[in-house]
Formats: sequence, C-alpha cells, structure tokens
Amino acid sequence: MAAIRLAALIAATQLITACGSGPAVDTGPLGNGGGGGGLCAQLPAGHVLSYGATWLPNAGDSPATVERVSLEKPHKLQLLASFVMPMTAGAVGLGDSDGWPAAAHLKDWKMARPAIGAKIPASAGRLFTSLIVVLKPQAKEATASAINVFYLEDGTHYQLQTHVRLVLLTGATCTIDWQAKYPG
Repeated sequence: MAAIRLAALIAATQLITACGSGPAVDTGPLGNGGGGGGLCAQLPAGHVLSYGATWLPNAGDSPATVERVSLEKPHKLQLLASFVMPMTAGAVGLGDSDGWPAAAHLKDWKMARPAIGAKIPASAGRLFTSLIVVLKPQAKEATASAINVFYLEDGTHYQLQTHVRLVLLTGATCTIDWQAKYPG
C-alpha cells in the first residue's frame, strides 16, 4: 500500500511540475525556451525591429532543421522574416535593434541565413545558433506572448516556445510597469 501511495505522490508531483514549468510543448534538444522575461521596445512609426536574443543550443546528436517560425498569440504584430546566425560560446547575440538588417550589426549579417530550412548543428557546448526575427508593429501597441520554432531533429518533430513576451510600441513609451500593462 505504501508503494502505491508513493507512486501516486510521484505522479502527482510530476503533473504539477509539468503544468507549472512553462509551455506545454515538446521543446526537444534546442532547449527549454529560455529563462523568461520580455522585451518592450519603442520604435518610430513604420520601422521594424530586429530581435536576435533567442539562442538555440542543439543538445542533440544530429543537426536540427528549422521548419517554421511563428509568433504565439500575436496582436497587431507581424513577423516579416526569420534568420539564424552561428555564434560562439560567450557571445552575447544581437539583442534588439531598429531596422533590418540592424545598422549596428551590418558586419555580422553576412553570417545570417534564412531560418526556414536552416540546419542547426549539434553544439556540445562549443557553439550555438542565434534566432533573429524581424518584427513590424501594425498599431501603436503590438504584442506577442512568445516566439515558436518548429523543427525536426533525428526524425522527430519538436516545438520550441520561448518564454519571452514581446511588446513593440510606436508613439508610446515603455514604462517601468510595462509587464503589468501587457501581461502574457
């Protein structure tokens, strides 16, 4: 009887942990979607944002092929393009910049490749790939709750969903309480 109670307790604990530990998707060898948080960016009207702070370290044994990139629950926010760029350990990524390609990173763009169809090599801690998305707000307040990366690795399909909420504002200011104003 004690063994049954222990098994039930373990199962309940696993269920509670799974329900509260992020997106309910199989993220696979590209990671768990990051540490969370968000981005609030102010842009002039008509501008686009290049966002390259999503890292895709491939912990698998085979290259992962990106099949699709999309926004989760977009509201007045358009994904114009997506790219991948190889990075070495210790690199900081591209962050977020006005424009496409971002003027601050023109020398780095020669390494960028379209994300769809890109092969992300197994990294084994040596290198990783940065996902870069180009976003265009369609209104003064544009949001998405996450970025989705659908990919194939070693014959299995996966979905990585980031834990980064996106808020792009034109004609408005990102204030200290923006996360409360724009909940995921």
